[in-house]
Amino acid sequence: MRIRYRRLVFPAAAALLIAVLASGCGGGGSSSSGDRSGVAVTATISGNIVSITAHTDRSDIAKVWAEVTGVASTVSLTGSGQNWSGSVAVTAQANTVVTVKVYAQDSLGNVLGPGVAQVKTGEFGTQPTVTGTVVNRDDNKPVVGATVTLGGQTTATDASGRFVLTGLLAGTTQEGVITKSGFAEARFTVNVTAGTVDVGRITLTATQDLPPPVPVFP
Repeated sequence: MRIRYRRLVFPAAAALLIAVLASGCGGGGSSSSGDRSGVAVTATISGNIVSITAHTDRSDIAKVWAEVTGVASTVSLTGSGQNWSGSVAVTAQANTVVTVKVYAQDSLGNVLGPGVAQVKTGEFGTQPTVTGTVVNRDDNKPVVGATVTLGGQTTATDASGRFVLTGLLAGTTQEGVITKSGFAEARFTVNVTAGTVDVGRITLTATQDLPPPVPVFP
């Protein structure tokens, strides 16, 4: 038995319609707003203070503000025309990325942005921090396990004789105490500021090295 196949022939009009539809469904191009926000932002961090500068491509800007990671309310920047700046205190853990998004509004109410910048906190975060190293006066070797107390905070020195105390009150002068069995007590004074203060090397003296007490005669 012979099977015959019938070839389908589309009318010219139908073929033209298909061509028109095909041309209308082509892939569209995509655009990136990264360089088109109209707001260029620079941010730096020192201690717990993030400083922000913004430059707009418009001169009729009425106000500029920023949204900063870890800050509940928006931060108003000051300036005029194209250049604006401001700063804000943040609280973040060590090695944390802080994102700054800056928006600008022109005199007609149109909003530009956001321009985005990121900064990273240091090893100890943004909380006031005091660090130092405790060594043996005899051989300058680290003293491990010495107790360090400062501003109501207590910690122990690590294998390198190093200590870190955080959560202290910035803008105060405090006295620290270091104790270790077999050593005489040592004290140090530090001015606590925002960020990290390194008090350097503090020596402990072994008790056997201390001079004998002065005899007291009746």
